[in-house]
Amino acid sequence: SILRLVGHLSREYYLPLALLISMVFLLDGLDVIIARRLKQISHFGSFLDILADRVVELIFLAYFLANGLLPLWFPIVFYCRIVLADICRYIAYRREMVKPEGIILPTRLQSLTLSKWSRTLYGAAKMGLFIYLFVGMHIYPHILSAGLHMVFLQTVLAIVMAISFMRAYPIIITYGRL
Repeated sequence: SILRLVGHLSREYYLPLALLISMVFLLDGLDVIIARRLKQISHFGSFLDILADRVVELIFLAYFLANGLLPLWFPIVFYCRIVLADICRYIAYRREMVKPEGIILPTRLQSLTLSKWSRTLYGAAKMGLFIYLFVGMHIYPHILSAGLHMVFLQTVLAIVMAISFMRAYPIIITYGRL
């Protein structure tokens, strides 16, 4: 599997792999920008983008959890939030309240979920977390044994989770009422 492969790479590949992780997140944001500029957005493309995000997140979370770098609560809460928001997205889709550009939300709440700053902040927070853990595990393992690591990691996890819930909040309160 991908997770075992990374564990067996020699040290010389770690920096390029860390750069590749950055590129994955940057390209994820870039594909949406390009699609919007070219007016080539669709429901199917939006679905694929979300699916790709989930796969990438799952791979990283599983890898870091399996290597003891993440507490179990984080992926559980992270994916519970995702499942809840995606169920609400499905409800919105069934009510024809989803455009290819995104879910239809009350104007006062749109910026929390659909704005460039919200998407950028969320992507950057996840990218920062994954790069920190990867670099700490493979390039500078001494930072993971430092006393401040757990405080720093818990702070970063809380920030990622807060941004994640901030982005899901408008979707859940708008479409979560069955």
